[in-house]
Amino acid sequence: MNAGEGRCHSPATEDTPMPTRYLGLLLLLTLFANTSWAEGQPALVDIKRMSLDSALTAAKAAIATCRKEGVQISVTVIDRGGHPQVVLRDVLAMDVSLTISRDKAYTAMSFNSPTGNLESRFKGNYGVPKTPGLLVARGGLPADQVLPVPEDPREYQPPP
Repeated sequence: MNAGEGRCHSPATEDTPMPTRYLGLLLLLTLFANTSWAEGQPALVDIKRMSLDSALTAAKAAIATCRKEGVQISVTVIDRGGHPQVVLRDVLAMDVSLTISRDKAYTAMSFNSPTGNLESRFKGNYGVPKTPGLLVARGGLPADQVLPVPEDPREYQPPP
């Protein structure tokens, strides 16, 4: 077997310098970055993200609010990708509350709605509430209903 057998060779690319080979790809990517796929739609979109300080303050405020009610909870703040940004569990909160907290946060983010408002939306045999990772029960809030978060968690007033 010759050293070159078994490999694909293109006469057009063998003698072409590497930067020139990728020039077409670079031009194509530049074109798509500056135009839209559909008329009126930007090629790139900005996504707002909660800062770590805001997420931590919101989580502490939720724990402080529930402590006033005599309840110890876990709180999970997730980003738009569903990844945990802050996870806190109060001293006496059960371990299972971590999973419940994460699922409520993910459900609130996915539907952009408080999880308690979803209870009436999915009645009967509809399968969404049975999807792993989703939990339709009171307690999960989307970020736009939590913000702005005060600097002192004791000043936090949850939305009605």
